[in-house]
Parts: sequence; C-alpha cells; structure tokens
Amino acid sequence: RKLCDRLHGWISLRRTPPADRKVSIMLYGFPPNVGAVGTAALLDVPNSLENLLRRLHAEGYDVGDFATDNEASGQSLVAALAILGEDPVIAGGTGRMTEAVERRMERARDGDKTV
Repeated sequence: RKLCDRLHGWISLRRTPPADRKVSIMLYGFPPNVGAVGTAALLDVPNSLENLLRRLHAEGYDVGDFATDNEASGQSLVAALAILGEDPVIAGGTGRMTEAVERRMERARDGDKTV
C-alpha cells in the first residue's frame, strides 16, 4: 500500500505542469545569525543557486521575479536570506522582513560596500 501511494504520487507529480509544481530549495546556514547562510567549503553556492533557478525557469517552473529581474543573482538571494535570518528582523515579522531587505538593497545600490 505504501509503495503504491508513493508511485501514485510520483505519477501525479510527473503529470503536473512544471509551473504548477512546488519546489523547495534549502541552503546550509550554520551557525545561525553569523552570516553563514549559503556557505559550503569549496562550493560556489550563490552561483549554483542562480544556475539552478535559471534552469528551472527554462524548464517552465515559476521562479517568481528572479528570471526577469536584471539585478537578481544568486549572490543577492543569499544576501537577502542572511538578512532574513537576523534575530531583530525575525522578531519584527513579515513586514519587517521586506523592509529590511529593501533598505539594504537601496544601500547597496548607493554604493555601500558594508551591506
């Protein structure tokens, strides 16, 4: 029964158009709150993330604005995730999260190298 349920799920997923599939990507981030999101020894995580998202988009998956945003990159996504993992940002809720990312993006556009 368990195997049949699993096979049925795989067949159903295969028949689902890519744009309707839900995909989760997990990035390593340990220890927490020290800016170590998306780090891995000898691996280029931001570039790999960017390549993965571009390939998913090419195959018909919905990757949000990433595919059409000229400023989007794997590096910018990893940086945004690092911001979202900070305790004061988490404590502020979703509204604070968006505000924190947008504020730092603006600082980066203005040439702030500390962002």
